[in-house]
Amino acid sequence: MKNSLMKKTKMNSDNKNISFKTIIFLCFTILLGIPTDAQIFNNKIKTIFKKTEKYAGSGFRVASNKSNPFWIRSNEYGTVPFQSNNLFVSAGLKKEYDSTFNIQKKLLPLDIGYGFQLFSNIGTANTFSINEGYLKIRFKFLEVYGGRRREIIGLTDSTLSSGSIIWSGNAIPIPKIQISTPNYVPIFKSKMFFFKAALAHGWFGNQYYVQKYYLHQKALYGKFGKSEWKINLLAGVNNQMQWGGYSDYIKNSPGASANGYLPSGFNAFISGAFPFPYIRKKFPPNISLLYDNLNYGGNHLGSLDIAAQIKLKKSTLFLYKQMPYELGSLFTGLVNADDGIYGISIKLKKPVYSLTAITLEGLHTFNEGYYRSGISRLLGLPDNHFGEPHRYFNHGQYNDGWSYNQNGIGTPFIFNNVQIDPLNKTYDNKFNFSNYNQVKLLYVALEGRKDKLGYKVKSNFGYYRQTLGAYIPNNPLFKQFSFYSDINRNVKRLNFKFSIAIDKGEMLQNNIGCTFMISKKWH
Repeated sequence: MKNSLMKKTKMNSDNKNISFKTIIFLCFTILLGIPTDAQIFNNKIKTIFKKTEKYAGSGFRVASNKSNPFWIRSNEYGTVPFQSNNLFVSAGLKKEYDSTFNIQKKLLPLDIGYGFQLFSNIGTANTFSINEGYLKIRFKFLEVYGGRRREIIGLTDSTLSSGSIIWSGNAIPIPKIQISTPNYVPIFKSKMFFFKAALAHGWFGNQYYVQKYYLHQKALYGKFGKSEWKINLLAGVNNQMQWGGYSDYIKNSPGASANGYLPSGFNAFISGAFPFPYIRKKFPPNISLLYDNLNYGGNHLGSLDIAAQIKLKKSTLFLYKQMPYELGSLFTGLVNADDGIYGISIKLKKPVYSLTAITLEGLHTFNEGYYRSGISRLLGLPDNHFGEPHRYFNHGQYNDGWSYNQNGIGTPFIFNNVQIDPLNKTYDNKFNFSNYNQVKLLYVALEGRKDKLGYKVKSNFGYYRQTLGAYIPNNPLFKQFSFYSDINRNVKRLNFKFSIAIDKGEMLQNNIGCTFMISKKWH
């Protein structure tokens, strides 16, 4: 009886084990879309590899100064070093989601994509980096990805823009895990209202002033209008938070740190990411600081964006405005609503004298909370935060500012102190990222193609004013002009590209430089 019971128990245990293993195997099979038959699996792998785009390129950069000109190194995702005169090589591969339909004329509900890019510079700066390395999985309208991935966040022209004000392509991608709806998803069956959302956790790692800190990121955007309508309206908001970590630089600042340590752990994340009074009361952080009690936990940045897409007979217009915020004061009084990027993008359906696209942008950051914005005065809104300086991209705890590996994450027009020509400049060590972040400028970009020859032109001119303690409207203005142009031509399977850039003004050292590159893409 006892042996029979033992055998029965063992049999039930084995059945449970077999069922568990079977379930695990089936889950992985379903998740990865891997057929159980080995030959079909091999064919699937071969098909995926055939749809993978490979890339390789090499070239050189030279300049009249010790640094590369502004437009040669900006918005290159951290691949171009500050120092000039170097050779470079790169190689990578990428697979996008399959856009073909099955027999039932439906996209597969599950698909994968990935990207990987190596980049190396040799010369005055010797660098080697994995600029991209990610795996992404799409299930219906949802996407999950992990790794380094090139992104621009915000409503803007993704091809010719100078970059979104909060998250452009200026720095090497921050490693993160993200779940999102990469495309707009219809809310109702009428397909008139759409939404797009994202939630991410990232790692800043060790920077110059702060070590082992994190990124929290979320975004929500909406769109109104059917695809066949001539006008679609868009709006949304994004939020970034730097949190956690340790800084020896503020070790002796008890209001800003606890012996160098900043709030960390689950409670610090919840109370910082969702800084409502009830939540902060329920989830008090492990470290209570005067700095965080007066503000929100961590360093918060973001932008409130509005846009309109207009379809005309010969072109498509995209008008957009990005309003930056810090401390959340934009939402309570529109105190700095004047600031931000004002843009218009024109995509021509047929080339006009080889021209295919034009983008115009204005950047204004002179307000920074120092005076009431025009719209708040017009609407008679109270300004609870009037006189609280925002000092964009600088921070009293996270002294590296809004940067990653010494490159600004936001608009490249707010220069890092390292970039600025020191002649006639004054520096305040409270602002370790940028002492000259009050900017007023105009940016123009053109793109075109004639036969096998393509070209691009970018130029900006504007004024910079120093942020030094209290607001001083008569602080001196510094002019800056930068220009860039490139041409590229396809010869058989090779692409040859030559670019030239010029800096002339008082913010950057006068400079002229060029880049020559040969690259190839193939499947």
